[in-house]
Amino acid sequence: MAASVSGAAAAPSYAAYGDDLAQLAGPSHGSRTIHVHPVSSYSFGVKPARPEKDASVAAAMLRHRRAYEREGARRIVEAILLVNQHNHPHVLLLQSGGGGPGQSATFKLPGGKLRHGEGEAEGLARKLHNKLSPASERMRKEWECLECVARWHRPGFEPNYYPYLPAHVTRPKETRAVFACQLPDAAMFAVPRNLKLLAVPLFELYANENRYGAIVASVPHHVSRFNLNLEEPRKEPTKPPEEMPARSSGEAGEGDEEGKERPADDGEEKREGEDAGAAAAAAAGE
Repeated sequence: MAASVSGAAAAPSYAAYGDDLAQLAGPSHGSRTIHVHPVSSYSFGVKPARPEKDASVAAAMLRHRRAYEREGARRIVEAILLVNQHNHPHVLLLQSGGGGPGQSATFKLPGGKLRHGEGEAEGLARKLHNKLSPASERMRKEWECLECVARWHRPGFEPNYYPYLPAHVTRPKETRAVFACQLPDAAMFAVPRNLKLLAVPLFELYANENRYGAIVASVPHHVSRFNLNLEEPRKEPTKPPEEMPARSSGEAGEGDEEGKERPADDGEEKREGEDAGAAAAAAAGE
């Protein structure tokens, strides 16, 4: 996987999604900017698996119904996290299932269920730590949630979501808030072993509800309200030239005469003597 990059100078932005287009579009384009850093700026690892709670969609709906009777409506928060790959924004998705023949894969934005009375921003940061952060707290980065860009509703105990509350529904069984977040310029991700972290391009998600579902397929629409600055890979600073090694006593210095021969050492004299003796013996044999 990609290696973590840190300690380098700030990298310039790629202009294709940068402020130039925002200036041409005028103030109606959007006031917020998301810096989309290269995927090579991040490192990826694994951590212990988080067991699946339900074996099927029907089992999940039954569990949600029972939880609704005890706790009321479920509140879910999810994050849109962008990385730059091949000069195009990619969305980080968690894939579950699909590991064997006949198994269907499920794709979700990172996030999860809020606790009773928990705030959305606070709960989203907690869920992102659970799903993506290393176990060691000193290796974690703080999550920066910019704003809520969509709010979906589930009217009943069925898989379908709607980006509005139907007129005949007064008490939705679940609400799902989607936040746009800013990733740091370098970080380490750790994903549970039973999940896969994918970087999916926006053009793959657009209008692809059959594969990714309505919520994930709508991400290209939500991020279009932001100025997306595609950051270039960081370049390592150039190392200064190394100093010349110290001269030995046998090498010429500034005060030495050019072309002056160095005296041969004892080994060279010995080899020269042996060569001369061998030549004299050969001559005598002739």
